[in-house]
Amino acid sequence: MKNILRKCGSLCLCAALIVSVFSITAGAAIGQTDYVIDDNGNKTSLPMCYVPEKRIERVYEGSYLDTPQNMYIDESDNLYVADSGNNRIVKFNSELEYVSEFTAGDSLNKPSGSYFDSDKKELYIADTDNERIVVVNENDDFIREYRKPDSELLDDDLTFNPTNVSIGIQGHIYILKGQNFMQVSQEGEFKGFVGSTKVPANFITALIRRFASEKQKKLLVSEQPSPYVNFTMDRNGVIYAVAGTDTAQIRKINMVGDNLYPEKFYGEMVLQDGWRLVNPSFISIAVSNDGIISVLEEKSKKIYQYSQDGTMLNVFGGEGEVEGFFQSPVSIAVDSKGSVLVADTATNTVQRFTRTSFSSAVYEAQVAYDNGMYSEAYELFSKARAINPNYSVLNNGMAECLYKMGRIDEAEKLYKSADNREGYGKVQAVKRRQFMSDYFGWICLAVIIVCVLIIIAVYKLRKYAGMLVRRFYHLDD
Repeated sequence: MKNILRKCGSLCLCAALIVSVFSITAGAAIGQTDYVIDDNGNKTSLPMCYVPEKRIERVYEGSYLDTPQNMYIDESDNLYVADSGNNRIVKFNSELEYVSEFTAGDSLNKPSGSYFDSDKKELYIADTDNERIVVVNENDDFIREYRKPDSELLDDDLTFNPTNVSIGIQGHIYILKGQNFMQVSQEGEFKGFVGSTKVPANFITALIRRFASEKQKKLLVSEQPSPYVNFTMDRNGVIYAVAGTDTAQIRKINMVGDNLYPEKFYGEMVLQDGWRLVNPSFISIAVSNDGIISVLEEKSKKIYQYSQDGTMLNVFGGEGEVEGFFQSPVSIAVDSKGSVLVADTATNTVQRFTRTSFSSAVYEAQVAYDNGMYSEAYELFSKARAINPNYSVLNNGMAECLYKMGRIDEAEKLYKSADNREGYGKVQAVKRRQFMSDYFGWICLAVIIVCVLIIIAVYKLRKYAGMLVRRFYHLDD
């Protein structure tokens, strides 16, 4: 009897342990807080900045997404999903309710992206496997198509398989093409490439090119810039893109092709296969109306958010099967409210995440700072800091506002508490300049007085030395 009771007790204890472990794991997944990594590599947990709010699991009765690809959100917050497996573009309204679908007369073949021209009411579709851009109206009537442009500037073997498309403010069509963005006019004329990524310097290759023979140089394989992976375009015609590079993976490209975004390492190293660290691989990018940049990382399934000056603001998401996590995310988009939408090919769903009051306060403060409203930004940063005083973005944001407002001593204390060496050094440089400005006249006067005293001292010493010479050496006369 005792043995039976002992065995029952052991079984109950094991069951309790299993239940507790499961509860902890599930709780950690559902209630997992977001985090941020500062420039010194320190990770800080944050209150949740985004929460899952709605999910598209089916298009309509009997119809489901199949291998969704790039998403696009128009000015009215309508969502267009490239439903690649079903050869269609599906339109949802701002409530994520089905509106219509576009097939260009059942002619699409694995479409990967779309763009809606709100002025002309035309939908541009990147019809990837048909090697074209096709344009339809709101009734899905065919209007025109764009094939590979006929230009002497393009190689004959250049493939034209667009995966995403956008329209610039001058009306040109922008198509992602390897290391560049191809510009095509509304008439289908090739207008050029913009935004080529840079080839990193290689000392060995440089030596070979400098000292090798012409025959050896011909055998040397030329290095190619890293290709772009995906892109989006804001209302001002600025291209935001992610590139397959080890650093400067996020690009902000203006109309002449220059990168305006800080060129540094973004994201964090990702643990792969349980033992090795690899560089992050960003596969999609979106920009909110207030300028917050969101990028999707392929390996960790996480979303990283950055400000316009390259400061990391938040990291959320990750791999998992519970709500708020992903299995194989491929695309992100952002609506006018700053909500983030994520398409997942493994589950054939789209999840929408809305900002919490905490993240709304942080991003509102960041936008005020970016717009030069430093006093207002300081107050907003202060309110958010009351919720989480360890958030480096808030401490640095407050310090930057104080610095811009000329409150140098207060900024110095905050930079020091935030362990921001660059900011602290910036304050010290200002203090040195201020000291020189305030006391330059006195310093000059002091230097003059010291110089005069030295001259007088030298004169007196020489006179005294002459007197000594006359006194002790007059016997030679």
